[in-house]
Amino acid sequence: MPSTAKPGEKVDLNATYAVLAAADTDINITETREIRMGGELVGKPEVNVTRRGGTYSSTVPLFLPSDAKPGTYTVVTTIQTEKAKDSRETSFTVK
Repeated sequence: MPSTAKPGEKVDLNATYAVLAAADTDINITETREIRMGGELVGKPEVNVTRRGGTYSSTVPLFLPSDAKPGTYTVVTTIQTEKAKDSRETSFTVK
């Protein structure tokens, strides 16, 4: 968010996911966001957290450089545990 931004602005890379585990079991999770422009990797922030069973929202702020190239950027968000992982793709546009 937002889906369109200008160089120098902030884009929030949001994810919502469920952890299917017992409420008293700690699960180590890695949240990765791969940011690409024209197929080229331009960023890959990673966050390591510990969660228990439930639904969670996570936001990683992305501050666009003042010289960010205009175009469509794809973001692949991956949520990974020791035993499973899932990914979703979204995009935003720099004008």
